[in-house]
Amino acid sequence: MLPAALGGAEAAALGGAEAAALGRGVGHALVDAALTWAHDHGYQWVSVGFETANPLSRPFWLNTGFRPTGYGLFRVIEPRR
Repeated sequence: MLPAALGGAEAAALGGAEAAALGRGVGHALVDAALTWAHDHGYQWVSVGFETANPLSRPFWLNTGFRPTGYGLFRVIEPRR
């Protein structure tokens, strides 16, 4: 993530739509509202992270205009004996 001083913002927790709302445009409306808010507050870009275990995440974010810019990895640190 670029520093906010460079005009960006990252949502800490956007959440998601309930399963019953899938395919009804709720998620897109939430993203649109967040982008409008960011624009109105002077931000020039936003970034998003999502769980790869959710197969609907990547297509959703690509369909809302976001594009991949990197690749992140995660690891749980196992207790040492």
